[in-house]
Amino acid sequence: MLAIGFGVRRRSRDTVDFFLARRSLPWWVASPSTVATEVSAVTLVALTAGTVRRTALLFAAATLARLVVVVLFIPAFYGHDDVTIYGLLGRRFGPLTRATAAGFFLLGGVILAAVRLMVAALLVAMVLGWPLAPVLALFTLVAVLYMATGGVRAVAWANGLQVVVFLGAGVAALAWVVARVDGGLDTVLHAAGETGRLGVVEPAGASAILLLTALFGALAATGTDQDVMQRLIAARSRRQSQVALALAPLGTALTLTIYLGLGCALAAFYAQHPELPAVPADQALSHYVQHALPAALRGLSLAALVLASLDAPLAGLSAAFVSDVYRPLLVRRAGEAHYLTMARLAVVLFGLLLGALAWALWLADGVVPLALRAGGVTAGPLLGVFLLALLARRPLADAAGLGALVTMAAVNGGLLMLAELGRLPFAWSWLVLVGAAGTVALAVALDALRREPAASLPHPADTSGTRTP
Repeated sequence: MLAIGFGVRRRSRDTVDFFLARRSLPWWVASPSTVATEVSAVTLVALTAGTVRRTALLFAAATLARLVVVVLFIPAFYGHDDVTIYGLLGRRFGPLTRATAAGFFLLGGVILAAVRLMVAALLVAMVLGWPLAPVLALFTLVAVLYMATGGVRAVAWANGLQVVVFLGAGVAALAWVVARVDGGLDTVLHAAGETGRLGVVEPAGASAILLLTALFGALAATGTDQDVMQRLIAARSRRQSQVALALAPLGTALTLTIYLGLGCALAAFYAQHPELPAVPADQALSHYVQHALPAALRGLSLAALVLASLDAPLAGLSAAFVSDVYRPLLVRRAGEAHYLTMARLAVVLFGLLLGALAWALWLADGVVPLALRAGGVTAGPLLGVFLLALLARRPLADAAGLGALVTMAAVNGGLLMLAELGRLPFAWSWLVLVGAAGTVALAVALDALRREPAASLPHPADTSGTRTP
């Protein structure tokens, strides 16, 4: 990864090079890069502990959301010189809505990335037997170096390496575990059925609700996230970008199949060996890698956990800060060399911030679940503003977009707080849907109120009936 970063360094002449690779990525690079962006060590471990039917339902929602982004979002992001997707909001609403939306992404992106970094570093530390601090430092150093030197081009090509490694490691580990289960694959499938891993837990109504909330969550996570969309808008053309995202579910499905299968095989293996320590499902992978795999496969699995999590969203965070906040609001007339230097500096600063926040999350026991749920506070309003920008026939007032964003984020924050305190029976998974619907309704109402006085005035005329010029 470091070699890739330094190898493409000299190609970055300005921020368009650094953040978008001058829109030169082929679809066969952008597509696996998109898959790698959505996969981390947290994802791999969660899959080994998940159920097949529930995961399939979430995959269906994510695939449908991606198709919506292919048809509705991606065409709007091409044909303009915007470096980030939030430039669309600037054209449709105004600079304040654009900057506020980018700020929401920065806030939510930093929190989520810190959680993913902390969990991944903790898994690697457990496997290696190291303290957490040096693992976090190593993760941060490598991610900052290869991103700051090569920009998004380095990230996209390194993502290809990441996908190959975590898929290859999953296949190798799956084959090894299945070979050590008495009865092989038949026993694994039988045990998975008996333990409920193949069944559906929720009734039909609950499944429909899960599908609905997952659809809006996936739409927000894909279409309004600069880190995910950055790989796609860096593609050579709109069509190549659409092809890249349309094919991404194939890579996701392969990842799901391998690691769900690995989880089923691990469950069958531990069931046949009651003399081994009983470990929770979400710790089975790390325990098996640490104690049961041979050295070569242990190293490959360790590489998979590391590489799947080194893709911290430093490219998206630095792009949103420099292009949507720093350049339009703070330093407007500097040269391109200045903004390129600031882009590299932003990568370093965000990397240090993520490392420090990941360490703080580890020290603050029990905060991680709340941090993950908090992402829905800003994701819903962001999705609502993007839907308005894409579907409204005319630009809306900057005040309407800004007011709707801030108000609904405050409402979502209040709902989450009341739910966490046990004073309101509100599921956090509804935050994105409520935030999106509320933002759309509020922005339309605010814009209508702003235009109503002017619309109610009579046509300008003098008292004699002669129209004024």
